[in-house]
Amino acid sequence: MTARAFDHAIVLGGSIAGLVTARVLSERFCRVTVIERDGYPKAAAPRRGVPQGKLLHVVLARGRATLDALFPRLAADLRAAGGVTFDYGRGASVHYGRSSLAPFDSDLSVHGCTQPLLESLIRRYVSELANVTVRDATSALGLLASPDRRRVNGVRVASAGETEEVVLGQLVVDATGRGSHAPAWLEQFGYRPPGESIVAARLTYASRTYVPATDYRPNWALLASMARAPQQPRSGVILAVEGGQWMTGIATIGDDHLPADEEGFTSFVHGLSSPVVHEALQHATASGPIVRSRTTQNRLRHYERASAWPDDFVLLGDSVCALNPIYGQGITLAVLGAVLLGEHIDVERRARARIGSGFAAGYQRRLAQLNRAAWQYAASSDATWPGTRYEPQPTRTTTLLRALPTRALRAYGTMVLDTAYEVPAVARAVMEISHMQRAASALIAPSLMLRVIGHRVRAAAPRRNRDAPG
Repeated sequence: MTARAFDHAIVLGGSIAGLVTARVLSERFCRVTVIERDGYPKAAAPRRGVPQGKLLHVVLARGRATLDALFPRLAADLRAAGGVTFDYGRGASVHYGRSSLAPFDSDLSVHGCTQPLLESLIRRYVSELANVTVRDATSALGLLASPDRRRVNGVRVASAGETEEVVLGQLVVDATGRGSHAPAWLEQFGYRPPGESIVAARLTYASRTYVPATDYRPNWALLASMARAPQQPRSGVILAVEGGQWMTGIATIGDDHLPADEEGFTSFVHGLSSPVVHEALQHATASGPIVRSRTTQNRLRHYERASAWPDDFVLLGDSVCALNPIYGQGITLAVLGAVLLGEHIDVERRARARIGSGFAAGYQRRLAQLNRAAWQYAASSDATWPGTRYEPQPTRTTTLLRALPTRALRAYGTMVLDTAYEVPAVARAVMEISHMQRAASALIAPSLMLRVIGHRVRAAAPRRNRDAPG
């Protein structure tokens, strides 16, 4: 365990991002206080502050590995609670149209569980840490600053029915998510609000739980029918979760309507590009309501570009980079951001006895580098759909420059997926990128491009022979 060098850290937000941050900071501060607006439920259950808790969640393999390292009991406790751990290469059946990716050997281990179960276990572990205090049903009202406003030194909070109080600390971390009030709080101290980039593909998604028939035993823990731009906007996923249930996630983009009524929902699932999800649901009974969400835009706040930044205040997770949840990157990115914060503190501790000037601004720049690949993956994927909205709006020149590589990448992406149906090594590369274990640039590595092009040539050869005159 790292020797604790600092006194008190305050984490705003007690969801998975904030709890993992508290776990990381507990090794580096004598005391850590988590401030969460919601009152936590006694059991694993959705709560108001995390409306997506009722929807399908998949923690990517890189995030799962990091969580398991931070919380060594997590995998066993998830299984004891009925969760499912499976290897993505063999336990996931991923279909693009009528074909499925080739099975492959991998270390892409994934936990199948609901978000409330995962959060409740992490909350238990963090609450057991002797130097961490978790204060739920407590709202953060604003930041406290030093007289010269160059440093944040605490927060104003209020619990239900109680008067406002001040909590002082050497470091304040905003992990409150998409609804972060940090831009307004900073503006009150004279700091300019951050610029934002928004890419919104108008995606709507819905989830519902099902109980499969006892005599139906599929050879997968995750089944998916994926969208492909621009002709196939619909996608559907079934994930095995605790309680012997399935959690479904159904999504579509643009003007395609996703119904919330029983008949319309069933018809929509039947219209997926692959029939596998609909066929599987014929062996299951719905056990919960249809829950929909349109909170799917990609939004990146550019705190790293600030010309001036207060010391001792940092942000991470969805407070900075909130991505379309269909790509499953949110929890993993927040966990990696928390670990990066710990590493950044360790560098500071070796350099000086306290968190010094420039520490917070330096972290936001490092976090921006971490977020970049995930942002590019989600934003570029959504950019392939007609009608995607951008803020700020691109200029005509930017639009023209973007159009050519988008068409080229889409054509090459089609070749990659066509190859991944039959070549396990290519299927593995595609999934390792999706699980944030490899950069997207791996798709244009010479060795993989040779596999893709070679497969395309071999697939075309019989057709040329058939077309040749006898």
